[in-house]
Amino acid sequence: MNIDKPIRILGMGKYLPRPVTSSRLEEELGIPTGCAERLSGVARRHWVESQSNSEIGAKAAQAALDDCGLGLSDVDLLISASATYDCPLPGQACLLLRRIAGGCKTHIPALDVGASCLSFVSALDVASQMLDGVRYRNILIVSAEISSQGVDRTDWKTASLFGDAAAAVVVTYDERSPSRILHGVQETYAEGCELAMVEGGGNRYHASTTPYDVKLHSFRMEGRQLLHLAARAIPPFFKRFFFGVGHQAPPARCRHPAPGLQGGPELAAPLTRL
Repeated sequence: MNIDKPIRILGMGKYLPRPVTSSRLEEELGIPTGCAERLSGVARRHWVESQSNSEIGAKAAQAALDDCGLGLSDVDLLISASATYDCPLPGQACLLLRRIAGGCKTHIPALDVGASCLSFVSALDVASQMLDGVRYRNILIVSAEISSQGVDRTDWKTASLFGDAAAAVVVTYDERSPSRILHGVQETYAEGCELAMVEGGGNRYHASTTPYDVKLHSFRMEGRQLLHLAARAIPPFFKRFFFGVGHQAPPARCRHPAPGLQGGPELAAPLTRL
């Protein structure tokens, strides 16, 4: 839908744990030399050692606040936008708020937006609807992912692809800024929900009845099937998106550099002028 609101990114922050090169990963996992980077296209990723999502997320959040000179008391809403989390309850946003300096004294609302790999884009879309300059002027969005603990180390395609990191932005409603968010579209293709998933860990395969199994409790992806779904869905998605703002859609291409394809069955596209 068309939005056209005076919204801009006020501050940004990030946190990266220890780097892990593909050559080191090959040595640790017994992968033939050169295969990790060739399969994933990733020369270096970052993995935590003992940190939690909330720990690395708080570091990125503080960096974003410092970047724009704001304190947590200036924030009207905290959104945790991640696929991975510390524990099922309480919500990750609550755990994250506790970790940020002053979080236990600043009782701002905190909520989770979980949409797998598109959690941040979805959170930005939600924030753009909520920002009004009255109740919500500044919203802090934090994405903190620890994927290294949820991959099957025997599956080279996924073990070499994912890393751990956190990023955060402060998004603000600013009537004086030329920056605006103009349009947003989100679509979910449920027919692809089993093409990229972690089956274990929820109530379907609860820990009380289902012992840990590396295949069941690790990320699994059917890359080529996911690619075919994306190839069918992306061109008409782009066409609908750009039609909504009176532009012709550019050519849509699906690049598939490796046997695995990162992503999920959701598509989202915000159009911004930042």
